[in-house]
Amino acid sequence: MIETELATALNVALVAGRVYPKRIPERATFPSISYLRVSTIPRYSHSGRSGAGMVRYQIAVWGTSYVSARAARDQVIAALNSLNSLHIKKTFWENELDVTTDAGLYGTVADWFCFVNE
Repeated sequence: MIETELATALNVALVAGRVYPKRIPERATFPSISYLRVSTIPRYSHSGRSGAGMVRYQIAVWGTSYVSARAARDQVIAALNSLNSLHIKKTFWENELDVTTDAGLYGTVADWFCFVNE
């Protein structure tokens, strides 16, 4: 459920449905986005798990040029900053790193924290 809401939010105009869990397929069209759940920190009370928590995702935006990757990244930031869905209540952008690949792709990889109710 949380991943479905995240993938829906990540489906910004420039990627047009090219949002993938974990990794980009081999023959993908760009720009594209991949996301990976890095960790989950559940919340507990004296009576057990509360159902709320924090999930950390690594979100990578890939393009065939630095400009295309950054343009899609800007749309992702806007989409996630305004996200308030059934299970994802608030998102926070933690850090970011620009990367390149031997295949000539440019990417921006960022960690996002999502405050969730499961």
